[in-house]
Amino acid sequence: MLESKEKELEKFWWIIARGEILRALLNKYILTGDNKVLDVGSGMGCNSVFFSDLSLSRGIYGIDILKGESECALKKGYKKILNADIETFSFEGDGDYRDFDIVIAADILEHLKSDKGTLEKIHGIMSARGTLLVTVPANGFLWSQHDITLGHLRRYSRKSLSKLITEAGFKIERVSYFNFFFFVPILLMRSLGKLLRLKQQEYFKPLPRIINRLFTGIFLAEKHLLRKFDLPAGVSLVCIARK
Repeated sequence: MLESKEKELEKFWWIIARGEILRALLNKYILTGDNKVLDVGSGMGCNSVFFSDLSLSRGIYGIDILKGESECALKKGYKKILNADIETFSFEGDGDYRDFDIVIAADILEHLKSDKGTLEKIHGIMSARGTLLVTVPANGFLWSQHDITLGHLRRYSRKSLSKLITEAGFKIERVSYFNFFFFVPILLMRSLGKLLRLKQQEYFKPLPRIINRLFTGIFLAEKHLLRKFDLPAGVSLVCIARK
């Protein structure tokens, strides 16, 4: 069951394109040298693509509340997975979970009651040269049944995300919207869904191969734009910050 779900996720257009976009951003901003990585909300290890070009002799570590999915991540090269809730877990007693050079929190903060408290906790277990990459859903006016289905507690504006990360002790390197090309279609679709009270469809439902490839290509085009400038709007936000 899990293996089937894993294969579907790895082929899904949003997973593929987001992975390539964030991998390119990491390659641009990560400091050289051997890096120790923490993937917050590591799940089945889909984020492992982010690190494929980096020197990671010190290992990739994960933390996720779901124990079953962690087996998939370990098969993808994660050194250790901690099955715990990051909001309540204390890292003080675990010597492995400290001095991280890179921390990824990709679409995690919106699920947490205390997003600021979690960021402060992350700040405390990073090395002096640590880099944080965060992605979150953007724009409160996009809130819909989709967010409720996925367990979101909030969506963020560029201003609110910047304020949150700064108050947690980080120095922001860059904040940009992304998923720009799908912004207007998704805005229209969700507005129509609210108006007609349409039932939320399964988010990761497999698409016909040609549609999946088309969506992947459209989303992936943003990788080249983000190399040069920040995007003015989007369904999501990405932030790179330093300790």
